[in-house]
Amino acid sequence: MRFCLRTPHFYLILIPWVLYLSTLSPGIDFRDSPEFVGTAFALGISHPAGFPTYSLMAKALTYLPMGSVAFKVNLFSALFACLTLVLLYLCSLRLLALIYPKVSAGGFRPFALLPAGLLAFSRPFWNHSVQTEVYTLHALFVVLLVDLLLLWRERDDVRFLYAAGLVYGLSAGNHATVAFFLPALLVLFFMWNRRLAMRHLSSVVLFFLVGLSVYAYLPVRSLAEPGFDWGNPETVGNFLYQVTDRKDAHTHLEVVRRNMAAGTGGAVELLSPVKGILMAAWRVAGKFVLDLNKNLTPWIAIGCLAGTVLVFRRSRPLFLFFFLVVAANTTFFAGWGRESFFPSYIAACLLSAVFFFRLLRPEEETSQGTPAEIKPTGQNNVTNAAYAFWRGSGRRLVILLLVLSIPWLAVRNFMHVDRSGQYLGETLLKREVLSLDNHALFVPGISWFNYHYLNDVLRLRDDVVAMNAWDFMADDPPGIFTARRYPELRLPAQGHTFIARLETLKYIEELFSLNAKDRPILIEQNSIFFNQYPLADRFRPHRNLLVKYEGPKSIPVTGKASNEAFTEFKAFIEADLLQPGILIGDNKDWINKIGFFTASFGDHFHDRGLYTEEREALLLLYEFFGARTPELYLKWVDNFIIDGRLDEARMKWNEMGERFSGRPEFKLAEGLILRAGGDEREALPDFRAVL
Repeated sequence: MRFCLRTPHFYLILIPWVLYLSTLSPGIDFRDSPEFVGTAFALGISHPAGFPTYSLMAKALTYLPMGSVAFKVNLFSALFACLTLVLLYLCSLRLLALIYPKVSAGGFRPFALLPAGLLAFSRPFWNHSVQTEVYTLHALFVVLLVDLLLLWRERDDVRFLYAAGLVYGLSAGNHATVAFFLPALLVLFFMWNRRLAMRHLSSVVLFFLVGLSVYAYLPVRSLAEPGFDWGNPETVGNFLYQVTDRKDAHTHLEVVRRNMAAGTGGAVELLSPVKGILMAAWRVAGKFVLDLNKNLTPWIAIGCLAGTVLVFRRSRPLFLFFFLVVAANTTFFAGWGRESFFPSYIAACLLSAVFFFRLLRPEEETSQGTPAEIKPTGQNNVTNAAYAFWRGSGRRLVILLLVLSIPWLAVRNFMHVDRSGQYLGETLLKREVLSLDNHALFVPGISWFNYHYLNDVLRLRDDVVAMNAWDFMADDPPGIFTARRYPELRLPAQGHTFIARLETLKYIEELFSLNAKDRPILIEQNSIFFNQYPLADRFRPHRNLLVKYEGPKSIPVTGKASNEAFTEFKAFIEADLLQPGILIGDNKDWINKIGFFTASFGDHFHDRGLYTEEREALLLLYEFFGARTPELYLKWVDNFIIDGRLDEARMKWNEMGERFSGRPEFKLAEGLILRAGGDEREALPDFRAVL
């Protein structure tokens, strides 16, 4: 592959690279970014399914002698995005040559270039090219896999097939959902491989296993106890839990499960499962086409559908391959969309290249003796005029619109993806970590990723021991909180069964009691943790986002101490608002994080009987964050009732009725008001309605 000023490859690298660099995030972002930066730099264990290929490859870029660690790992995303675009262009050329073997290769170039250009500046692809995430590497592996399979077919060289097996194994180490592409790969293999099929298959499996062996990284590295060690995958059970991503199993195949349930009309209705499957397939397909239309322009949406028909007519093996890839990917991620559809985006671009060529260069086919269009005959002047217009100005106009769609996408999406001025990712939570008491036992929740980035990469608080709040909700906390991993702590003796949350609560109480004399125990505001484990009476507001463990007895808390912590938290928010790039692009995760902490403050104040302070938190959610939810109104009504302000509770309930009169929260609020007013009998129907 030669790069020079006259090759499209050069511009597929240069133009996106310049725009990606100009919009590249200078630091960490708000979601998985601090986690992946930290695990790449310190070689930790990322969230399921572990992403060992990504961690090892991104680690290489952290050695670049320029910029911060976060900037360099962000640069990794941009680099592999550009390589994906080049490979997509080359793969499109090979696909077109396979579909139209009698056409000269030079005639394919503009039609292979257009889909790659549209993908380059689509919002999801561009957005993940300027921040730390696994998705551009995921896209690269998918298009490389397809390219190697086409090379195998084109050159009849089994070495490309073996290379595809190796890439498939490595790609599973980056994003394990490529496992669902196995039926598509097997279909293509057996339909294209007529000679020595089983011998070649065994060799491909061997190369695949070599690539897949990258997963050995997880238990080997976990045994070294890195700072970020999600799931502690040292045992067989923990390893399988990690690589199968059972943590998020409830989100997988969400649309299919929902429609299967909707299609079940009763035990005697034998066609209900079929109905559910058809409904799910229709909704998944519709969601995917709408996603293409929104993010990759209507050209790609139309091109994908029409290109599928053309490939079906020309090559059944390729049709089945693309169909199975797209079906597996979109069905699994229909509830998510966007970047999770990258494999389907790749397939849509390849199919669109076929359609664009067929639509805009029919004379190339006709010249080879294949009837690509029906030429008008007879004396129909209208038909002849339309045909002449299409061969002349019409086709040029469509080509012009397609070409102009690329800069139009770039201009439209620039502000939405620009993270070049976003320096916010570590500010608020960095101040929280710096405010921790010396030698504290810290239980982070929402800030878990940020804490480990700040500690593993920036080395800010080596004196602090951190235990992830979410690990306490695992099936077997002692399997994660091992003596080797936490030699500084006193851990409860073995014998807890963890059949129910009550057993975990006993474990937590014993853990905190054993270590309270040696070090301060701090938890950030985390309503989920305290709802699961009723420990709020053991903690008092400490400072900013932190609450401090004070022992097993209920400790009275004054409004003054709570106000000081909440005031400091609000000062953190105000300081963040002064930072550049506060709400650049579509990143709402800053708002989500602060909203979570604010709601947690409100819940903690409620549990401690600090109702004035709770109302202050609810007011902040309402006025600053724009929260207008029935749950918020219900909390407000409940607060006023408990605080003895029944008239204000009725006023808030009336306001709630203007927005949410049909919601169960409204009926529950009505029942609470009636009961508080002494009308318990009248309140019963409202409570029953909620049940």
